[in-house]
Order: sequence, then structure tokens, then C-alpha cells
Amino acid sequence: MSHETTPLSPSNVGSDPLTNRRKFITRAAAVAGAAALPIELSAQVAGSDEIKVGLIGCGGRGSGAAAQTMTVDGCRLIAVADAFQDRLDGGLNNIKGGMEKAGRGDRVAVTDKKYVGLDAYKELIDNVDLVLVATPPGFRPIHFEYAVNAGKHVFMEKPVCVDAWGYNKIIKAAQAADEKGLKVVVGLQRHYQNVYREAFKKVHEEGMIGDIVSAQAWWNGSRPWIRERKPGQTEMEYQVMNWYHFAWLSGDHISEQHVHNIDVINWFVSGNNE
Repeated sequence: MSHETTPLSPSNVGSDPLTNRRKFITRAAAVAGAAALPIELSAQVAGSDEIKVGLIGCGGRGSGAAAQTMTVDGCRLIAVADAFQDRLDGGLNNIKGGMEKAGRGDRVAVTDKKYVGLDAYKELIDNVDLVLVATPPGFRPIHFEYAVNAGKHVFMEKPVCVDAWGYNKIIKAAQAADEKGLKVVVGLQRHYQNVYREAFKKVHEEGMIGDIVSAQAWWNGSRPWIRERKPGQTEMEYQVMNWYHFAWLSGDHISEQHVHNIDVINWFVSGNNE
């Protein structure tokens, strides 16, 4: 269930003030090479100022999201889950190392809550306040639905689904989240990136280029990673480990990566900055 990208950079992180320990910012970057960007998220934890955070998917993207969440006062990582033991161990070690170097080692408090397997998300969600979902897109509708049903706040990476079945599940769960007053954030980080926000202002408030009548976007990237099959590995394990190359898990490159540019086009053409 690992969602793999390169490590995140602190170069573009905002410095928004926190009003209290129960309001916090999760910082998310969704593509390789993108800088970390702030996303406001608020959670109320009854009886405690500590926000118990759980991470599902311990790859580069998940490890980065967890580490950035731990920069916020009141957040403590207490549980991790992944389909593979080595991915879980490696991701947790990376998070611990980064937090210790930053002088925040006490914010990683994972002891016995380490869950491995495709069903590991259930036990994790049951034991935390905030769920970070950084699994392959094909799994996200199931994980999101379970988290909402359990009454948990969610940060979920993009894209949120890969097919109509997943879309319908996401929409239904999102409506339930609204009814329960849960906070849900998706990692479409362009909306929080200052250069895009300034460009939107110049286009729609200052009228710099006039009315938009059409739009095009390009995405230039390197060849995707691939992991060789290991001895004794099942076909399911192989595909989950190489989820980017299987449409049922990734939704293909357009859905998985180009979704950002499609999102920006829709945002700028619509003129809606909500």
C-alpha cells in the first residue's frame, strides 16, 4: 500500500500561525520534486490536546506527509500500516530519523501499533483520531469509507479513486463526513501554492489576460520506477508493489499524476477560488 515519490522539500512550506493545539496544518506534496505545501485542517479531540495520528501507506509520500504533520504542535504519530513489512519498517525509520534530527523525536510514538497486510488499515483507523491515507489510489475509496464510518478525520492523497465504483463510494462517504462534521483534505496542493494563487489573482481579479476561452496543460516527467519480482512473491504482491503500472491500482498516469494539471485548468477556467 505504499505510495512512492521522492522525499519532500521544506523550501515552500508556509508559516501560518496556529491558534491552539487542536488546530493544525498537514503539509502535503503529491508529485515527485514538488515542495511541501500547507493545507489547513482542524480536529477536535475530546478530553485531550493530543491528536493521535495514523499513517496508512509508508512509502515516500506517506512518510513525507507523516513527518510534516508531526511538525505541528499536538500531533503524535502512534500507528502505521502497510501491505509490506519492509516498507513499514523503512518508512517508520525515515520518519523517526527526520523527527529526531529536527528535535521532535518524541512526536513519533509508534510502539505496538504496527499493522501489516491488506486489511491492516482497519486496526489502525480504530486506534487514531486523524488518518493519513497514502496508499495506491485503487485502495483509497475503501480506506476513506472505513475511516468516515469510524468517525475519523482524514488527509487523503490524490487521486481519490480510479473508477466509477470508487467514485460513488467516495462521494457517499464524503457526504457522510459532512454530516458528521469530520474534516477531510485531499492532496491537490496547487490550490495552496503561492505562485498558483498569485497567478489566479492576476487572471481573475486583475484581468491580466482577459477571458479564458481554452486551456492546455503539459506534464514532463521521468520514466516511472519499477520493482523486480521477488522469489516467492504472489501476483497480487507483485502488482501492489508495482501499483503505478496497473490501472486498477493507479488509474493510469493521467489520473495519478496529470490530475494536478487537469485540476488547475478546471480551477482557472471556472474562476472559482473556493
